[in-house]
Amino acid sequence: MTREWEAGVHYNAGERVCYNGTDYNVIQGHTSQNDWSPPIVPALYGSAGPSHGHSGGGGGYQQPQQHQQQPPQQQAPAQQQPFGGQQGQQNVAGGTPAAPPPTKYSEGHGFDDGGSDKSDADDDEFDKKKLAMGIGGGLGLAALVGGGIYAYTRHKSKKAEEAKKEAWSENANQQTWQAGAEKRTRELATVSDKKKPPVFWVLTDHPGDIPRDAIPIGREAGGEPLFAARAFYQGGLHVGKAGKHFNPPGAVISWGGGAVTVEKYEVLVGDPRAITWKKFDERPHVRGWQPVDAGRESDGTFLFLAKTDNYGGGVQVGKVREDEDAVCFGYGDAEVKSKPFYIAAYA
Repeated sequence: MTREWEAGVHYNAGERVCYNGTDYNVIQGHTSQNDWSPPIVPALYGSAGPSHGHSGGGGGYQQPQQHQQQPPQQQAPAQQQPFGGQQGQQNVAGGTPAAPPPTKYSEGHGFDDGGSDKSDADDDEFDKKKLAMGIGGGLGLAALVGGGIYAYTRHKSKKAEEAKKEAWSENANQQTWQAGAEKRTRELATVSDKKKPPVFWVLTDHPGDIPRDAIPIGREAGGEPLFAARAFYQGGLHVGKAGKHFNPPGAVISWGGGAVTVEKYEVLVGDPRAITWKKFDERPHVRGWQPVDAGRESDGTFLFLAKTDNYGGGVQVGKVREDEDAVCFGYGDAEVKSKPFYIAAYA
């Protein structure tokens, strides 16, 4: 049954709504907002053609309340459907699994899932000059091939991953990272969709901005969508979350036991079907799949993009170190760890 789209309403994946005479299928479960109508948020709504009638909706728009989160005393039991995909199935922020993508989205973009054994001698990814240039955008969009020049590669070549750690620790700083992020974002805006990676990071203009094609990753207990964000802080590129309802506006990352709001940040955008989720309750082991390029600690250690199962009635977005067994995220004023967790991988 199709109903009229309204702001302030929670829609589940698979529902159909009508907006200005056109029907839309809900792709991601979320709570609608008046400035995110179906035509301008393709990550949430897929056009289904002209409307042929609908049932009326009820209720008016209610502005999401600003709130300060407080960590629950203990992790809520995972009684609801976990928000993580299993082998070709993607579970999205609303809790309803979407249909598996018909093709492998990583094909044609230079991806290698590490499924084949490859010696360090065959790997040319540890060119230090190239790695240093990649931080500041010197390689242009070529740096995004294969998931990014700083994509995780330990499962393919330990030598290459160690070279990336060293290059990051020696060359990364706030100014260089921001210059590179700005350049990539400008260049991505000028190329056709066919030439873009299936998912990628873009720099926002102002604190609180969320791009129209941002991918909803999690949700608050009240239904507000959470998006993957990353920001440079204390020498590292830390993965966290962003939302239009945040007050103060910005991206929230975890660092040093606390939650930190950062005003300059990138948001993950693209096709939500290009991501699948790998479930872990121990240290992540990468084999036969490629993690989505995410972040780095100040010493160059890779940080995976991850999300919780059910935490406090919602699904939180954060980071996982390759040597840790829990997802870390900012919640209230604290840095919280939780497991099981789900790591983003290319489908």
